[in-house]
Amino acid sequence: MLFRSRSVAFSTDGRTLAATIGVDQLAGERRGFGSVSLWNVKSGMKIGSLKKYDRYVHKLLFTERGERLVTAGGDGSIRSWSTKSFSEVNKMKGYAPFAISRDGKKIAHTGRNATILIQNFEIKKR
Repeated sequence: MLFRSRSVAFSTDGRTLAATIGVDQLAGERRGFGSVSLWNVKSGMKIGSLKKYDRYVHKLLFTERGERLVTAGGDGSIRSWSTKSFSEVNKMKGYAPFAISRDGKKIAHTGRNATILIQNFEIKKR
């Protein structure tokens, strides 16, 4: 099996790297799953995983302070995760590409028909 990544992102402090992980089988049958691994850049050690998507994760973005990682998957959801507990904090319908406002209160993303939507998406503290 070959492991492929569709998206990678550095935390704002550069200490953590998040990478999507998907599996393509050599026999030509393609299978994907929505897993994101987080790595300590300095040590190269894996520090956590996020696994809630049934399909590939297409985009990753750390918030300004690095407290949250926001992901968009092929299942039509955008999720916010705690980078400390690796637990899901928020979930909404939406597709990649997306952008988060600097204050973490708004998200711009594409809808199913490629329209651009701007919505409230407060990055909640937990």
